[in-house]
Amino acid sequence: MASIAEEINQKKPFKNETEKLIVNLMFTAHWLESIERENLKKYKITLVQYNILRILKGQYPNCISVIEIKQRTIDKNSDVSRLVERLRKQGFAIRTERENDRRLVDISITEKGIKLLEKIQKERNKEGQIFQHIDEEDLKKINLYLDKLRTIE
Repeated sequence: MASIAEEINQKKPFKNETEKLIVNLMFTAHWLESIERENLKKYKITLVQYNILRILKGQYPNCISVIEIKQRTIDKNSDVSRLVERLRKQGFAIRTERENDRRLVDISITEKGIKLLEKIQKERNKEGQIFQHIDEEDLKKINLYLDKLRTIE
């Protein structure tokens, strides 16, 4: 197991543990994102599109507005409308205009989208989990600490 200092080939020690944690979190998030991006390439969807499909599946069989999808996405800077349109063109989502206000649209996942998510999940289970070497209790602690970190007073 390499330390963060070894991973980034750091020559000088970190100023303090806070600085080390910030660098470690950013490095680890990027590392994890790279793995996920690579795994999704064969399905011709991006990480953000995958996130949107998971949101749609969580709503299934109900629809959800583009505004609500944007609020729930991990990457808040994404152009959700454009990404949803791409998912629609691939047959993974359906876009329905509201009768009372044509500016508002509802999005739902298709059967093809659900099957894609199931296929991705099966493959993930087969390949093994990235976190399989961390026991359940430590995973709970990590989640607790990450939640605590985002709690800004």
